[in-house]
Amino acid sequence: MPKLHKNPYSYRFIAASHKCTTKPLSRFLNSALRLILKHFREYCLGIYRNTGVNAFWIVENSLEVLDSLRSIPTRKAQLASFDFSTLYTAIPHNLLKDKITNLIHSAYTCRKSQYIEVCQDKAFW
Repeated sequence: MPKLHKNPYSYRFIAASHKCTTKPLSRFLNSALRLILKHFREYCLGIYRNTGVNAFWIVENSLEVLDSLRSIPTRKAQLASFDFSTLYTAIPHNLLKDKITNLIHSAYTCRKSQYIEVCQDKAFW
């Protein structure tokens, strides 16, 4: 798909995945990782309640961004937008793997659990 707003034009690869051989594994991992994400969302909400510091910076969709922006007093707000087209490709893979591994271990430790059970599209500690 061409990105016509870029100069020079660039392209974004889009692939259909409804018959991909790895889709069942992807759905399984997505369920497990969403459970871990939920754990950290709740954990960071506790931090926010106790300190007023937002330690959770993951949004599900643009509506969450809009809600956050609406809560900022306009006289104090200075907004800017940036193009993060190279953000994820610039992260060293070893560092990323280490950070994700530490987050997963931390979630298991906090939940005092050794396993995540995944049934269809739901996951449980």
